[in-house]
Amino acid sequence: MYKFSPDGTLSWKLPAAENYAQSVNWIDSSQDGKNVVFSTGDWTNSFGLDAVVYSVDDSGNLRWKYEIPPLKPYFVSAAIWHGLDVSDDGSVVTAYTGDGRKYLFYDSEMMRPGDGKTAWDMKTPGDGKTSWDTYDWQSNVTVPEEVEGSHIYAYGEAAKISSKNEILYLTGATLPAYYPDNIPMAHPLENSIVSCDTEKGNTSWTYNLGGRCAGIFFSPDMRFFVLPVGKDSSSGNTQVHGVHVFDNQKPGNGNSRLIWRFNTEGVILDAAISSDCTVAAVEAPLKLENGNVIGKHRLIIVR
Repeated sequence: MYKFSPDGTLSWKLPAAENYAQSVNWIDSSQDGKNVVFSTGDWTNSFGLDAVVYSVDDSGNLRWKYEIPPLKPYFVSAAIWHGLDVSDDGSVVTAYTGDGRKYLFYDSEMMRPGDGKTAWDMKTPGDGKTSWDTYDWQSNVTVPEEVEGSHIYAYGEAAKISSKNEILYLTGATLPAYYPDNIPMAHPLENSIVSCDTEKGNTSWTYNLGGRCAGIFFSPDMRFFVLPVGKDSSSGNTQVHGVHVFDNQKPGNGNSRLIWRFNTEGVILDAAISSDCTVAAVEAPLKLENGNVIGKHRLIIVR
């Protein structure tokens, strides 16, 4: 991990003299930069390593860390892809593992000194516990399910703290829990947005996108968010390509908050949305199994 000043001068590097044992996967910070959170993990699923969430201050000093063990018996290692988000004021952090588990951390509680009784105890700095009961996560977001003799799960893609009462989690494609293995059907929550309350982590609603989504992108004022939808790897349905735009201030579920959709021929790789609900999206062509190519390389602006 590196921090640079605006003129490109190196401010600090972590670790100072070597590398982390796991890959560094994602980073986020509070708006003032005083709570920088990043994760490490083993994507090869072969070294028997935990995923680790680190919080450091703007000088690179460790504030707290939390180790997430592998989801056994399915995996021997754990990792976090883009499932890491910090609230603007730095008070709340969520982590979402690739295998489908979600965690919530209140920064002030994580800074409390440890008691030596927990497996992740650090004593100094703080070692606070995840705010959701660690025995409850097996019912949260997605976990491997047995279908026709195979275990499948929906990959954990991204996470976003949408308000003080809600966190959104984005699932990805259906994958085999034991690799290699068959995928007899799509996981029920494949390519979906899952809304959870911050009090207990319970699922409030789900919204299926039909295709793989690159992330959850909010307007600067947090009023709107856009979901760019790409390839449907399960059925190959090209009608799902496009962007879905939601009003975050509307009550109700995903269907109630959806204000419009814009369909495209090609897959949407990325998107951004302004506070006046203008969307910029990047489209790319897709080659079909019959050899035909649909879509174009282009930037699309939707107002």
